[in-house]
Amino acid sequence: GATLSKGLNRALATLVAGCIAVGAHQLAELAERYSDQGEPVMLTVLVFFVASAATFLRFIPEIKA
Repeated sequence: GATLSKGLNRALATLVAGCIAVGAHQLAELAERYSDQGEPVMLTVLVFFVASAATFLRFIPEIKA
């Protein structure tokens, strides 16, 4: 019932978070090719956007519940 659903939801969320992290790493590596400071700048920008999205997603009623 609910326990299985909650477990699958958490597993899917972990998988999505891992995919986002791998994508961020790939973008940072790509930025490093163009500039010496590309990787830290790209990671900073990506962390900012992910944190902003997580903050604003909390206000959606379906996610809040």
